[in-house]
Amino acid sequence: MPSSLQNLCVLADQYIPAYQAEMLKEVTEDADVSIPLAIVNDPTEDELDPDRTANAINSNINTNTVCLFFELLSRERAWTFVLAEKKMSEMFSEEHRQKQVAVEDAACFGNAEIRKVTPIQDGNWFEFPSDTVDTVDERCDVILRLGFGLIRGDILNATEHGVLSFHPRIFVGIEDWDHLRRFSMAVKR
Repeated sequence: MPSSLQNLCVLADQYIPAYQAEMLKEVTEDADVSIPLAIVNDPTEDELDPDRTANAINSNINTNTVCLFFELLSRERAWTFVLAEKKMSEMFSEEHRQKQVAVEDAACFGNAEIRKVTPIQDGNWFEFPSDTVDTVDERCDVILRLGFGLIRGDILNATEHGVLSFHPRIFVGIEDWDHLRRFSMAVKR
């Protein structure tokens, strides 16, 4: 019988959608799960500025948004149009608007150690340094991947319950996060 799920490690970018922060707050309160560790993507110099990106996401289309679009287009090619479609749908429907919050400001991480990590990148894949994997192994039962893109390597086997991961377009609101709450409660039994 599996052991109970008590300690969640969150892999995140520097900003997360507000509904994800709210979902994590609800899970920690309702399912008696703690978040002792948040591994936050510390981008390299050639990455896009996360503050500028969050500002473009949180506001209506402006010069910053257009400039960011062209920067993404040169880097991400076709994926840029998926992001542009998402932005346009947010503009026309307040229900789907995804405000971004800094991990440091999210209440759900109030008791967590927030560790910024620069992953090892190989093309589109990211791996974690061994000291990060060891810390996750020592302190957490399961990992929830909310950022970092495609991951591989030892981090996938670092916890007893593995990694929960999904494509961000599948879940558009807090009501869709009940599966995580049910999962954590089922593992506690």
